[in-house]
Amino acid sequence: MKKNKSEYSRREFIRKTSYGIAGTIAYQLLPENAKSASAEDKTPRAGMGNVFMQDGKPLLVVAEGIDRATRLKKGLEKIGGLEKLVKGKNVILKPNALAPAPYPVCTEPDFLISICKAVVDAGAKKVSIYDGVPERTFRLMGLYEKAPKYGIEVLNVDFSRHDFFTTVEKKSWEIMKTIDISTYIQAADVVINIPNIKRHGDAGFSCCMKNHFGSVYGPNRWDAHSKLHKGKSVDSGVWDESFRIPFKQVAVEFSDAVRCELNIVDAQDMLIKGGPHISGKAEVKKGVNKLIICGDIVATDAYCSAMMVKHDPTYTADIWEPAILYGEKLGLGISDLGKVKIIEV
Repeated sequence: MKKNKSEYSRREFIRKTSYGIAGTIAYQLLPENAKSASAEDKTPRAGMGNVFMQDGKPLLVVAEGIDRATRLKKGLEKIGGLEKLVKGKNVILKPNALAPAPYPVCTEPDFLISICKAVVDAGAKKVSIYDGVPERTFRLMGLYEKAPKYGIEVLNVDFSRHDFFTTVEKKSWEIMKTIDISTYIQAADVVINIPNIKRHGDAGFSCCMKNHFGSVYGPNRWDAHSKLHKGKSVDSGVWDESFRIPFKQVAVEFSDAVRCELNIVDAQDMLIKGGPHISGKAEVKKGVNKLIICGDIVATDAYCSAMMVKHDPTYTADIWEPAILYGEKLGLGISDLGKVKIIEV
């Protein structure tokens, strides 16, 4: 996808001036192996693959109950704990931090810290929180106060500066031939994806794969939105109908560039009928009280899309199906839930 640099120059300038100093400090803290990565190496992050399998099938655990902490504890027990995934590893947790807004727009901060603590207790060498959002978002979520108490690092970067990102490419990508992913994520041993289940104005649906829009360079995702709206604003009402499915496939390609090892989906509540913000026709469906844990990102999205069908009368499974099938084509996971080992707690 060709980048329209002039279109984003003003937006990039605003972002750079608003928190450029924080970005410079963050760059100085980049791992040496990340900063010195060869410009010739354009291989996407390979990841460890899915270590949570049972009977030769991907394991998907659904923990249901009133208390978040209990759901997390019981769910992690059913996948056999986190030790085999994180012990001795550099682990990054990628929440949904779209804007400093209440759950279920953003990941619930205390729940995010609970997952971080579980990763620390499982013996991780280093635990960090990362998302491609302004520093203000993490600050308003209280993460700069909460995380250091447990030795957890909060990574904020200027997502309009390319020096925080690594360019990768893959021949099988049909929409974007090159993608710029966070250098922090590229260098991590383990990436844990922590999305919510939401409707989305442009994508139609947002969960695991859509959450990786925050893992890439700002202009990558701006380009996708701009093309969907023919260069107009997101709220313009102008659509390129031919790009609706490719836009969803872009989320899959971003996910393929990252290859996260685990998905932990907080479905205590869901944002239905509209989104990704609580505005317009969007409604919060409260009391769903589920937590989904799975190492297969395609199977997780398939399961969560089915949950949206159940709770949102305006949603149909075919809305996100193109992304699910494309994810399977790229080898990200299994779309047929009949081939997944589902355990309900």
